[in-house]
Amino acid sequence: MQTIRLAFIWFKIYSLEIHVAGCDECLDCVSDPKTINRIHDARLTAKRELHRLRGEQRDLRLRDAWRLA
Repeated sequence: MQTIRLAFIWFKIYSLEIHVAGCDECLDCVSDPKTINRIHDARLTAKRELHRLRGEQRDLRLRDAWRLA
C-alpha cells in the first residue's frame, strides 16, 4: 500500500514540476498584466503543493526507517 501511495505522490510531483516549468515559459510570452498575475498565482499554488507533497513523500519514506539516537 505504501508503494502505491509513493508512486501516486511521485506522479503528482512530476506533474506539478511540468506545470511550474510551463508557467515559467509562458511568462516570457505574455504581456497582459492580468494574465501575468494569474500565471504567478498558479505558479505559487503549484509550488506550495509541490513542497507539501515532497514533505509527505519524505515522511512516508522515513516512517519505517530505523532511528539511531
